[in-house]
Amino acid sequence: MLMSISKEKIMDDRIARPLVLAALLAALSGVLAYMPSMAGAASTSCSEKQVAQAQRVMRNMASIGTASRRNGRVEFRFDAAYDEMTPLQRKLVTEWYASADACIHGFAREIHFYRNGKLVGKSDRDLNVEVHY
Repeated sequence: MLMSISKEKIMDDRIARPLVLAALLAALSGVLAYMPSMAGAASTSCSEKQVAQAQRVMRNMASIGTASRRNGRVEFRFDAAYDEMTPLQRKLVTEWYASADACIHGFAREIHFYRNGKLVGKSDRDLNVEVHY
């Protein structure tokens, strides 16, 4: 299970950040083992267990950023933890968030991912994920 550490502590402690990020990625990958592959799916049908797992993904994602709804789409803004991720981890986290969101809502939504005001990735209504390195 993911450690409970405040965002301020993570940002101040350069040693703890990689450990927390590793714990987050491990937690997300464990949760997503139970979720169906939804790539290319405009609508989704998830079981109650899968929805519960998707909700856990969203709670875990809240430890590395914030989501809001603007201009008819979801916007997820990564915090400094994004800077510690490898390109593959960035792609996986983006895909996981989009899949979890689709599972919870029953359909894929357009999602834009930002870091420091810059668009770093997006997911469309068919769950096609694009990450900008």
